[in-house]
Amino acid sequence: MDFSLSSQQKDLVNLTLKVLKDQSEKTNDLHNLDTAFSSSLWKELANTGILGVNIDNEYGGSQLTFLETCLIAESLGSFAVTTPFLYTTILADAINTFSSKELKLKILPKVVKGQSILSAGIKEFSDDFSSIPKLDFQNKELALNGTTNYVAFAKESDFILVSCKYNNKIKLILVNSKSPGIKFSKLVTTTGEYQYRVDFSNTKINQDLFFSKLSSSDDEILNWIMNRMIIGICSFALGINETSLKLTTSYTSQRNAFKKPIASFQAVRHRTADCYIDIACLRVVTEQAISSIILNKEAKEQVAIAKIWCGDICHRISYACQHLHGGIGIDKDYSLYKYNLWAKQLELSFGSSKFHLRKLGKLIAKN
Repeated sequence: MDFSLSSQQKDLVNLTLKVLKDQSEKTNDLHNLDTAFSSSLWKELANTGILGVNIDNEYGGSQLTFLETCLIAESLGSFAVTTPFLYTTILADAINTFSSKELKLKILPKVVKGQSILSAGIKEFSDDFSSIPKLDFQNKELALNGTTNYVAFAKESDFILVSCKYNNKIKLILVNSKSPGIKFSKLVTTTGEYQYRVDFSNTKINQDLFFSKLSSSDDEILNWIMNRMIIGICSFALGINETSLKLTTSYTSQRNAFKKPIASFQAVRHRTADCYIDIACLRVVTEQAISSIILNKEAKEQVAIAKIWCGDICHRISYACQHLHGGIGIDKDYSLYKYNLWAKQLELSFGSSKFHLRKLGKLIAKN
């Protein structure tokens, strides 16, 4: 697959970067931890059509591909911005692809307009399904009981996609976040991203919010969503790490020692070159995974490889960039600090490198 950007894709990237630049100049709340995310940025992403990137035209979207979603995610990463973009757009894409006409009409137009936020309480990245919420009939009504952890923007969302167990099958259901019987407990995260433990206690479930019939398993849909979530994270990580390296090369070119820039020292050049190679490799494996996903090919191996690289280079590059900056690299008021925080969080997001290495080993053994 050719990943040379078309003029339309270049325009989309430039539009996203312009929105981010304009918003960063107008407001101070892009990285304000007192709010879950910038509401003004979210509104502008809706006004420019960015939130409807992968939604069909009939629901107000642009009907583009997963590649465009990843291009936007990378642009967001270059500003280290916390938003529910990936969760909302990928889940909206799943609704657009798998759900009923009624569910599409209920949710998708509001997503495009920035009036509805979606969050993901899904647990595919754990081998143990015994701990996921259970769905059962109680007094002839479906009720959800159990706990799911680290659900980003759960309290701020309108709907939470929950992976649960019903009759030894995996079901995916959209739960109205304002339903009775839901308790949100905020968790501490590296970046300050709003994540929650969500407890369900006899939460009544509307079957109109299912992706498939109650008797069917949703394993394939869950894999479809998880593959896109993971590669979306890898794309965001590309933006994070590329900007970290740019900040570092700029700093080392200006910082003098022994009457010359430290960027002229061989040891510094080698470390920045290693970072550059790491980013180039992450881009290649991420693009390979995107290609497989768009072409509807089995992408499990490609996704695992991309996430292994993502976790490893987030660790290596954040360490190298901080080290090359010296003391200023850990100054909370310096730009690099928030990029390093994101790099540390992305190491573990949707499964660590070790988890995906084990998973890849199992996949290879089956072939």
